[in-house]
Amino acid sequence: MSAAGASRALSALADAGLVDYDIGGKTGRKRTYFVPDKSELFRRGMKLFGNPVKVAEKRICADAEGIIESGLTALASRSELVAPQRKIVAIGPNAKIPESSAPEDFKNACVVQQLSYDPLPFAESGAVDPFTMLVTIDEEDERISMALREALGGYEWYTD
Repeated sequence: MSAAGASRALSALADAGLVDYDIGGKTGRKRTYFVPDKSELFRRGMKLFGNPVKVAEKRICADAEGIIESGLTALASRSELVAPQRKIVAIGPNAKIPESSAPEDFKNACVVQQLSYDPLPFAESGAVDPFTMLVTIDEEDERISMALREALGGYEWYTD
């Protein structure tokens, strides 16, 4: 991303009230952006941007390029949660995964979540970033809540 593109994006976030900035520099044109309240950024950002998962469907996938752990699979890698039987992975909006109908490939079946953005630049240790992990979890129970508190408890923006 170019400096101009980043500046436009930050200005749009400031216009939406998600970030704020201080003006400084010798000419008074330098903007230093900051997040005044990270939990408020999370809540308002979720309303503004909505759910990033465009399509969640089961496909047959092998170890294709451009896929990373997502949803409960990513949560299991960050906590004591037992991983789901079918691996959950995320891909970007333009990624293609070759499908197979061969019976021997069904042992590698997984759930593919196609996101509205490319998760790879934000990936951490082969899994989606913590925010994407949170919004790609489509189940809710006490064991998941406990694992989320374990995995996300250190983030200021996370609230149960």
